[in-house]
Amino acid sequence: LHKIFRSFCFSTGIGILANAFVIAVISIWEKCQKNRTVTNSFVVNLAIADLLFLMTLPLHMPIILDNDGWVYGAAMCKIIEAIKYINFRASILFLTMMSVDRYLGIVFSMRSREYRTRRNAINTCFALWLLSCVAAIPVLLFAKVDPFRKTCELQFPGYQSNFASASELETFYSNFALFFALPIICIIFCYCAIIRAVLTRHVRSNANKQAGQHNVARMVAVLVGVFILSWGPFQTWRLLTLPPGQQVPHADSCLVIETTVTVLAWSNSAINPILYSISSKRF
Repeated sequence: LHKIFRSFCFSTGIGILANAFVIAVISIWEKCQKNRTVTNSFVVNLAIADLLFLMTLPLHMPIILDNDGWVYGAAMCKIIEAIKYINFRASILFLTMMSVDRYLGIVFSMRSREYRTRRNAINTCFALWLLSCVAAIPVLLFAKVDPFRKTCELQFPGYQSNFASASELETFYSNFALFFALPIICIIFCYCAIIRAVLTRHVRSNANKQAGQHNVARMVAVLVGVFILSWGPFQTWRLLTLPPGQQVPHADSCLVIETTVTVLAWSNSAINPILYSISSKRF
């Protein structure tokens, strides 16, 4: 486990630099080239969400490696947990809107042009940030430091150690539905429609513009696919381990699995900048 987290510390540092680089590159590109696209707005905001999340992860490393417990106080517990949840929700919402934008841009290329503007994209990003922050209010209210286990965790009304209260179960299932299952269903619908449109009719645009649209759609598809592969195992593990859960003979095996799926989920924020570069030649 220590080797896993030492490697993750390194990748976290790279991820922080890479996401900052993404924000700088797109900002400079737009200023110099005046190429302010809707997709760039979503990519920058996704990079900001990843950057904020990665900057909080070093606080977890001493706790996991030295087993000293949470030493940063109750206020930091609430802030760090809130940022973690905001990042996850904002990321899936931005990816969903990027997919919807590709759906409108390819399937309804002419009719959607007046709606797919830079101003509307900025307003949408603001609304998604606001929604993610509002959804994190319960985290700010119920994130606490357990005085016995010295861990920072959510303690909803009726909380007991190793027991999920009705409020906790309701919150988890609603978040799973609203911020994972439904967005993925929406994304799948968008890409099924895109594939159908590309296969059944010719998009009315010149060859260069058509190729550009397909390249952007490919980049978004890669980002979405990696997000699902990164967070899917973590969400599945959370579902399987909800109390009463399944009793297993080796607790260490559970710890290894939980550590692995958690690191895999967290790594998504560090991987995204690499995906931009390998899936988009222009970037």
